[in-house]
Amino acid sequence: MTDIEVKHALCEKCKAIKPLADFKKYLTLAESKARGYVGQVRVQVESRFCKACRPKKKPISKLTSKELQNKAVSGDLHPFIVAHRKAAIYVKAHAAQVAGGHKGQQARRLNEWGGVLDAMQIELNKVRQQEKYCLTHGPAEMAMFFRAYIGVVSAQRANTKMQAMIGTQRAPEGVWQQLVTPERVSELREMWESQPIEQRINRRIPILLDRAIANEGTAS
Repeated sequence: MTDIEVKHALCEKCKAIKPLADFKKYLTLAESKARGYVGQVRVQVESRFCKACRPKKKPISKLTSKELQNKAVSGDLHPFIVAHRKAAIYVKAHAAQVAGGHKGQQARRLNEWGGVLDAMQIELNKVRQQEKYCLTHGPAEMAMFFRAYIGVVSAQRANTKMQAMIGTQRAPEGVWQQLVTPERVSELREMWESQPIEQRINRRIPILLDRAIANEGTAS
């Protein structure tokens, strides 16, 4: 083979000769399994079409609840992310249903919960910065923890906002962390404590875990 044959390919759609890198793509886990691959590693293959000619994947923000669930089952999306998006879809749908004569009532309820929702959003913003840093500088395992944490808090915030809008409960007198179930907190704490101590020592401990650790120390 010549050097050109090795590094370039012909797109079957636009008939353009482009660098081979333009034809590389990663299969979803579901596609990988359908082709006989095993395990949880995404497989890279060469497509017949260049990147510009391949159908664009539907963004997560546009997936339906059913499509999200399918991706959770296949392993292509983390369950926390799916829970967050499904809660957001529910909130949006419910908001549209009650938008008519309930806007004023909803505004009063959201105002009551405003401090709680704002505090959760502030925490999300901080942890997203930590995740962004780890995605750039590593380690990947710590970035995965922050992503899971963001998924839990985002899903809780969406659920809390939904509860506020439909008026099923009053805003808590304490901090927002008490809204998250002990099971979710335990899962996140286990993930956090599984990280090497040298990766944890100089990092900000997310509020949800910081409060749980502080409460445990007080109880003892």
